[in-house]
Amino acid sequence: IDTGVDASLEDLAGKLTATSSDPHGHGTWMASILAAIPNNARDIAGVAWTGVNVLPLTAIGASGVGYDVDIINAINAAIAADVDVILMAFSGPNRSTALKNAVDLALAAGIVVVASVGNEGVTTPTYPAAYPGVIGVAATRKDDVVALWSDDGPSAYIAAPGVDIAALNPGGTNRTIRGTSAAA
Repeated sequence: IDTGVDASLEDLAGKLTATSSDPHGHGTWMASILAAIPNNARDIAGVAWTGVNVLPLTAIGASGVGYDVDIINAINAAIAADVDVILMAFSGPNRSTALKNAVDLALAAGIVVVASVGNEGVTTPTYPAAYPGVIGVAATRKDDVVALWSDDGPSAYIAAPGVDIAALNPGGTNRTIRGTSAAA
């Protein structure tokens, strides 16, 4: 659940289960980190490229801002599509009962729910990562130490590499990114 995914990317050919576009780039970065096809001279291989499909559900706008109603609708669409995992590579400080209820429905359906904890360097809870049952992911540096800018605390269940992560922009150019989104 993100800003969409550039469905024209060669690296994601055969990996997307729906057509999509991405006016922001964040969703394409996440999909490429997950599913980019290796060994095609693009300098990136997704961490789960074999046997994985991506259902791009757009709930975050071109400005990078999302609203609970759109995220809830995307969660409901993911449940209806019988996905195995929902990635929400975004966070915010506000708790929402409606969003928590949607996350609870996904968890009850047996879906693994993963969320980034945020990049503000705080230890206060962030959502949706702080909801019970959600795997909140903090970011580590190359030396396996939690990055100073990574949120931590009760929202973080696990930490993963989040610095200098290879990704693809919409249109297919390479880039590196950092953040708890990339870690998630």
